[in-house]
Amino acid sequence: MAKRKGTGWRVSTESVQGEGSYVELRGVTVGESRAARAGELDDDALIRAHVTGWNWVDDEGEPLPQVADEPDVVALLTAEEARVIVFRLFAGDPDFDPNS
Repeated sequence: MAKRKGTGWRVSTESVQGEGSYVELRGVTVGESRAARAGELDDDALIRAHVTGWNWVDDEGEPLPQVADEPDVVALLTAEEARVIVFRLFAGDPDFDPNS
């Protein structure tokens, strides 16, 4: 029986959050991608809908709440942190092999 693959993945975010940091993402649909390109879906909405977990911290080293628990935590992200998440959403799973 068929089963959809590649619907979620974890990526390193060491470039913005330091060694060992990661974010877990759920992939965007074609419809969401079209809406984002048309300006109908902003980065905050994409992050709220597609970040399923992370081990990020604030400036004092305290853990940030999970997006699912406190969606407004997105407002605390730096522009660079948000850019990294959105880039990884549209880049997809780095371990995806279309030939498998």
